[in-house]
Amino acid sequence: MFSADRKRVETALENCNLPSGRNDSIPQEDFTPEVYNMFLSNICPRTELDHIFSDVGAKSRPYLNVEQMTEFINNKQRDPRLNEILYPPLKPEQVQVLVDKYEPNASLAQKGESFFPLKI
Repeated sequence: MFSADRKRVETALENCNLPSGRNDSIPQEDFTPEVYNMFLSNICPRTELDHIFSDVGAKSRPYLNVEQMTEFINNKQRDPRLNEILYPPLKPEQVQVLVDKYEPNASLAQKGESFFPLKI
């Protein structure tokens, strides 16, 4: 491992209050999904997600509602070369199905909102 990579891993572990020594190990009960997400966001920052949230309009909230997600999928993610008759843009009902399927927080999914774990 390169020294810069080692330093990045050590810093990410320290930010998560995990042991960061060369021969240290992490107790399994301390490595919860929340700690994993925090570690992942420290080691692999995803600044482009912040830009997506601010562009779509979710500046103050860490989630998108169905309308915002529909707009994002149809206007930003959709390939403009697709034939709109053969491949019509998604409707809010179809986006709600995606939210229901992939949103781990059931209360957010019921409200039609999706929290992006990578945004943590």
